[in-house]
Parts: sequence; C-alpha cells; structure tokens
Amino acid sequence: QLKVNLLPISISIVTVAKHLPAATREPQITRLVTILSQILRSRSQENQNLTRDAINRIAVTLGPSYLPLILQELRAALLRGPQLHVLAYVVHSLLVHMTTGDHATTFGVLDDCVNDISYVSTEVIFGESGRDVQSEDFKTKMREVHASALKGLDLFAIISKFITPPKISSLLAPLKAIMQETESVKVMNLVEEVLKRIAGRLNSNAHLVPKELLVLCNTLISQNARFLKQPSPKRRSGPKGDTIVQVKRQEAVKVDHYSNNSFCFVAFGVDLFNTAL
Repeated sequence: QLKVNLLPISISIVTVAKHLPAATREPQITRLVTILSQILRSRSQENQNLTRDAINRIAVTLGPSYLPLILQELRAALLRGPQLHVLAYVVHSLLVHMTTGDHATTFGVLDDCVNDISYVSTEVIFGESGRDVQSEDFKTKMREVHASALKGLDLFAIISKFITPPKISSLLAPLKAIMQETESVKVMNLVEEVLKRIAGRLNSNAHLVPKELLVLCNTLISQNARFLKQPSPKRRSGPKGDTIVQVKRQEAVKVDHYSNNSFCFVAFGVDLFNTAL
C-alpha cells in the first residue's frame, strides 16, 4: 500500500530529481522506476492503470535517454507468467504514448530500445507465455493477457519506424532465431505476419533513405546480409576407435531449420521493395 501511495506524487518526485546533481539524481530516479514497476505485479486493475499512466508521464518528463532504464526495470520486475503479458501491455502503452502527438519528435530515434522491445514482443508472440494463451484450456479474465499478442505485433511495427538502419538487424535477429528453431506452419505464419508489419513501418521510417532501403532489400533478397548468414551447426564426432559402448550418452545434435525457412526473409525483402514503389 505504501508503494501505491507514491503514484500521485511520482511525477513531482521526478520533476524535482531532474534538478539534482547526477550522483544523487540517478539513484533516486532508478529507485522510483523500480517501485513503480513492482506495483504492476498487483492484480488490481486500478493500480495497474494508474501506474501505467504514471510511467508514461515520467518517461516523457525524463526524455529518451532514460527510456532504456525504464524498460530494463520493467523487465526486471515482470518476469514470468501473466506478468509477461502485463509487461507487453505496459511497454506498448509507453511506446504509443511517446511516439504520437507532441512527443513524437522528442522520441524520434529509439535505437537503444530495440533489444528490450524485441524481447518483450517475441516472448508474448512466440514464447511459452504466448503458447499458453493459445491453449484451449487457458482461461483468464485479465485483458492484458488476451491482448498481449496483438500488442507484441504492434510493438514490432512501431519500433520499426523509429530506428536507424544499423539497428534493423537487431530487430530481425529474434525472428531469425525462431526460424532456426522450428518449421511449424503456425509459427512461420506468425513470423510472416511480424515481417509484414515491420515492412509497412520501415517504409515510413524517416531515417531510412531510398538508397539504404534499396540496399536493405537487395541484401535480404540475395541473403547476403551479415546477420542472415547461417553459422554451420555444431556436430559432435562419434566415439574414437572401435569402442562399442559409450561411457557418456551423446547429446542430440540440435537441428537448425533456418535454411528451410530463409525464404521468409526473401519474401520480406520483396514485400519491402514493392511497398516502397
């Protein structure tokens, strides 16, 4: 309850903290963001709504340089189960708040947030928490849980518009990892949906000039992009000599499915090129 009582004055605390010397300011802001992030574990919808609004306002007050800190504290507080869905919901609210209206110009470059946002999105779309929601036996009244997959898809789209070209590979890397793990039709359909949304927003990315866009399309279609080059799977050698019985059971070689799924990035490159015309 004491933590919840901080909500009405959290903006005032940040406003005052901004004028403190850096050595004092940073710990105070970090502590406040940590407390607010922990309040989001509450099952009270009212507390969650108030906290989400407070975090949005604090992010705007502090500016872009503090956004990575806020995302990291949110991730540290919301680690498992339904909390991950709340995390996606809160991060989506935060990103929408910062990239619309008067705030859009201030938060025009979100390069430092790519890894955190792609992690959150990937977890609720492809991770265990996302698979749990898709189960027929899964039941919950939490709106954050039911909406998290759509929020995750939208997060991929939004961040695509506010990153510079060097960060595009970081955005796509989690999708490549998924493509290495499975050839499931259901999963690959989700990958294609994410790529479609990314393509739509990259074409409205002010940081991606036409020349760089064409280079990106070419590297995707030709599969020459550095991050797309598939490393050789590690193979374990068999037992030496004529030994028949192995003392230690060999670990199964992990199958890399990327070569069979790489067409998704080719199609993504073509889609990106076509939508740019």
